[in-house]
Amino acid sequence: MYNYEWDMETGGYILTTKVSGVTKELRPVFCEELDLLGFNKYWSYPKSKKPLLWAETRRYIYKGRLVAEAQGGGLYTKPTLKIHEDKLNLEPVDIDTMVEKNKALMAGLVQHSVGIIYKIFNEYKNKNIDVAYVAFSGGKDSIVLLDLVQRALPHNEFKVVFGDTSMEISDTYKAVELAKERWLDLDFYTAKSHLDARKSWELFGPPSRTQRWCCSVHKSAPSLLKLREIIGKNRLRALAFDGVRAEESDARATYSIVTEGQKHTTQANCHPIFEWNTAELFIYMFESSLFLNNAYRYGIGRVGCAMCPMASPWKEYITHAVYKNNVNPLLSIIDESITNKIPSKTEREKYLNNRGWRTRMDGRDLNVNDNKVVEQTDESGITIYANNISTDWKEWIKAIGNLIHEGDNNYNIEYKNNIYDFTVEQVTDKLKVKIDGASSTKEQIRFMYLFKNIFYKAAYCHNCKVCVVECPIGALQMNDGIVEIKNNCSKCERCLDRPKGCLIARSTLFLIGGKNMSVPSKFISSYQ
Repeated sequence: MYNYEWDMETGGYILTTKVSGVTKELRPVFCEELDLLGFNKYWSYPKSKKPLLWAETRRYIYKGRLVAEAQGGGLYTKPTLKIHEDKLNLEPVDIDTMVEKNKALMAGLVQHSVGIIYKIFNEYKNKNIDVAYVAFSGGKDSIVLLDLVQRALPHNEFKVVFGDTSMEISDTYKAVELAKERWLDLDFYTAKSHLDARKSWELFGPPSRTQRWCCSVHKSAPSLLKLREIIGKNRLRALAFDGVRAEESDARATYSIVTEGQKHTTQANCHPIFEWNTAELFIYMFESSLFLNNAYRYGIGRVGCAMCPMASPWKEYITHAVYKNNVNPLLSIIDESITNKIPSKTEREKYLNNRGWRTRMDGRDLNVNDNKVVEQTDESGITIYANNISTDWKEWIKAIGNLIHEGDNNYNIEYKNNIYDFTVEQVTDKLKVKIDGASSTKEQIRFMYLFKNIFYKAAYCHNCKVCVVECPIGALQMNDGIVEIKNNCSKCERCLDRPKGCLIARSTLFLIGGKNMSVPSKFISSYQ
């Protein structure tokens, strides 16, 4: 919201309403980061708990002067330092005075955000939401958010849910415990998928920039399922307070303060600190004596999973250097997934360092033998072959209409006042499905899209339960690997309405239209 100016007296900064060009993401720099990157060869500094200087991304600022820059870096590559001022003797920032100088502007900002929380909570309480909760991650945004929410609302009016992805770095788990100790009277819960990280990465393939199944499977869906358990309802409408901020990305900058159905149709999200920048966040943390996730002391700008396709090369270097035990199990899965394509360990490390794994578009880069569902179209219609069915297609089809078995392999179903005939037969270990492919209306096109997705669901579903939380009335249930759609299903189609019907199918299919590349190591650059 505010810009900042450097303050020579404190070694910190002062918030200002003046327009001063582009506002950069700001973060405090501690002795741990300086040690990790090798600044101790050039500068002297104490082992202080306080910040010693500041960084605008990778530009290091000491008392308003640019004194160094860090360049490059990657998973296996240490960033190089460009020192602008040698032989500095750094002094800790005078945090108390800096906080005092910023009190006036911060008071207004805090009051504004507390007011948003109170106003939105009461609006949704009148809309008969079942539960309000804080989505807690253990990072700076969620720590500030939680402190604001507990100031704005009675402590018995909301829950706190930590979405444990099982991919977190160790210091995040410590931050969660610190939060529980600080706010003893809050209801803290941990939500976790029944699939651990290794199992899900094997099923879905490693996440990538286009296949970001991990957030739904490991964070938002388990959180809503945990809330159902707490409230004792299979159908739930939730209001989530989260730490989303506009400064984090161009995409997030387009959000509104409140969004409905953006992540899940049964949830509204409120972003009370949407307009805050990092300069304001850190002042609030210092002023309120809030704890800081230790990962920030090593130079991580945004805390998250140990391996993330959205992470920067800078973050990959720090997490690998500091949290090897958290990174290596996930790294080994990525390495295994490309072994057949890139036999050379040296070339695989180059591929990982260059972050080629993040660009995966579909399943062709995985060690997957074949697509489990194959579609064929000819003059007679569409034939679908589905291998190794894991769930019952007759349950999934309930989501669009009532199935009628006419005898032998013949079935029909009514959808939007149209009757569709099709056949299903077992051919060895495959289902062979045959249906007329003629589609002349929007409704017929929509039906064929949903109909195909039924068989992708049947073949690929491993009960990740993302679809379960999409069901607005709790008609879809998954227990012990069994899918059940109850008779009260409203036919809203949300459980089927995604590309290929299933997150696993979309992530692991070889999409038609490209070539499966067999890549000798000398062609590694084109493969990447």
